[in-house]
Amino acid sequence: MLGDFASPSSSLLVENDKIFSSGSASRRLPGISKNVSMSHTRSPNMNGSFSRPTITTTIFDQIINWFRAELFIRTRLAAAACAFLSVLIFSFFKVLLSCSVWSPFASVKGAIFWFIFPLHWFPMAAFGAFSMAVIYIMITQLFDVDQLPRLSPTNLKTILAIALEFAHKMVFTIFLLYTTSSYYQTRVYLTSISIGCLVSSCLVVLRNDFLLRFPNSKIDSIRSLISAITSESFLVFLKNCAIEASCPFGATVALQIVLGLIFVGFRSLLVVFDAVFFFTVFSNLFCQHIYYKLSIKITNQIIMTPIQFSLPPPYAVHSPTPQQTRTLTNVLETSDKQLKVFAFTDLRDVAWNDAKRRQDVFSLSQPGGHPRNWKAISAACTNVLEEFNSKIVAASARLTGSSWADHDEDDPSAPKDMLLMPQKSRDLAFPRQRQAPIFRPLTAPAPNKWSRKIAPIAPALVVSRYEAHLCALAAEGLYMLVVDSLHEDRYGVVQKDLKDLVSLLCRVLLNIDTFERARASTVDRSDRGDVTFLRLVHTSLLSSLKRVHSAFGPHLRSLKLSDDDIRTIRLVCQAEDF
Repeated sequence: MLGDFASPSSSLLVENDKIFSSGSASRRLPGISKNVSMSHTRSPNMNGSFSRPTITTTIFDQIINWFRAELFIRTRLAAAACAFLSVLIFSFFKVLLSCSVWSPFASVKGAIFWFIFPLHWFPMAAFGAFSMAVIYIMITQLFDVDQLPRLSPTNLKTILAIALEFAHKMVFTIFLLYTTSSYYQTRVYLTSISIGCLVSSCLVVLRNDFLLRFPNSKIDSIRSLISAITSESFLVFLKNCAIEASCPFGATVALQIVLGLIFVGFRSLLVVFDAVFFFTVFSNLFCQHIYYKLSIKITNQIIMTPIQFSLPPPYAVHSPTPQQTRTLTNVLETSDKQLKVFAFTDLRDVAWNDAKRRQDVFSLSQPGGHPRNWKAISAACTNVLEEFNSKIVAASARLTGSSWADHDEDDPSAPKDMLLMPQKSRDLAFPRQRQAPIFRPLTAPAPNKWSRKIAPIAPALVVSRYEAHLCALAAEGLYMLVVDSLHEDRYGVVQKDLKDLVSLLCRVLLNIDTFERARASTVDRSDRGDVTFLRLVHTSLLSSLKRVHSAFGPHLRSLKLSDDDIRTIRLVCQAEDF
């Protein structure tokens, strides 16, 4: 049950043969209790059977379970909203196709009465349920905070998603043609229309970005919805949908002409003058592209609604409730990727907009008067920046050719005795350069022809989009708190760590610049899939350093920074007198 706190299991380990003698049965030493997350000790119970090992649920596990339950509710709500949108678009399109130029009022009246008739409610409900199932599978399988900008066409999930989208489009199209009693229900027309739907499905899956991101503007009322529809960005959105629908529309018309020549003859060329066919096919594809793009926006609006986490109080809580354990400091230490994005986004909101919660960050915890909140937040942010920095340094070393002294324990090719030596001794004892192995091991599988062809499709990224986004959030949140501490930190909890934070910021900026220079001279321009991601981090770090310099100014001179840090500050902030 979510929120129940399970105590660690304990087992009594008494070594009777070694500790106790035969004549000291009355003298008993206290048992040694061992608190572990999983107890493998099995003792017989009253019935003679053995108890199973118990697993202790930690606070972080409870937070992740709560978040996944919340995410499950949001996913179902997003799928239901997208299904309602699909039924709404279908209804509008049916009324549109039912209109007749010769009797417009009678045709519209007949289409409206079609929806009022109770016998037609069941197929509409079935279509809505099918749409909800399709979009729910799409959300759970494709949408992610660590998703690539474009899906790989060789991935099995991508192929299955295209097949699922194609099935939904065909159900939409056949149901629409059937309810409107359209002439285009013949085999030849349905074949050409199905090819257009297949091309449209490929475009929907392969050209859309399924990254879960926080929306730029929150639509939470009718007024905000109307303002979003009437904005210029919505007109650009409709224009892009029309451009994307033109490609499958052209494929449908071309295939219809070819199939008509085969099965009907030259009489099929008359389809070029069939304006009703053009309008039906293009409107169908156009509405479906609108639906899928709006579904992506609706999914981000519902699932990525920001969550506000509280900060621990200055006093200790001995028996916290499940809600009291879901603090910002605890959430920042969880292992769930999506929850980390929510946590660091909320931290940035604290640093930029929430002065009340910033007081809790700069407060001292009792008893003892320790800045536990600030230490936990700064440690979480610096860990993200340090991990990003280590990846950049390792990537630069691979490009420029590093020495054995640059290896660490994660590298299996590094000598083990080198790992125990100081850095200067490493440089003297192991000066030779690292080289790639010439021969492939016999145990490794040989790459086949297909894998060699598809290898350039998915290049290896030094930093993923998720890591870059998380690093940017951590930098913006941490260093804005540093700037705010100049006027709001009453106890000076931030000033003690100011030197280390500024030094870390300058070091990461310097390593990014080193990596960019090394890659510009050694790597082909076509193999730069993560340039945008690095630029995002670089921009955030630059703005953070400029804010810190503008806030503290001459006070940074008293920190006794290194020469490289001072040089970086002068170059970035254009402060020659620093």
